[in-house]
Amino acid sequence: MNEKLEMKKLGFFDRVLFILGLTLAGVVAFILVAGVIVVLLKMFLDLKQSGKVHAVTMRKDVTDADQTGSPQLLDRSDS
Repeated sequence: MNEKLEMKKLGFFDRVLFILGLTLAGVVAFILVAGVIVVLLKMFLDLKQSGKVHAVTMRKDVTDADQTGSPQLLDRSDS
């Protein structure tokens, strides 16, 4: 018994759906691969340009609240 999918037995609309499915899978795969390449290239160029990775700096009022042990709620009555 030959249980392989044979294209000769498929109808016209089945073939169209099969081809559209393969095309959609190819487009999605291309977008994912291209996105990863763009992100890696941008990271490499940023690292090459500045020589270091940019770190996120914290605001002073948040770090002061951390050191005193109080919750990180800002007192809006002063401003």
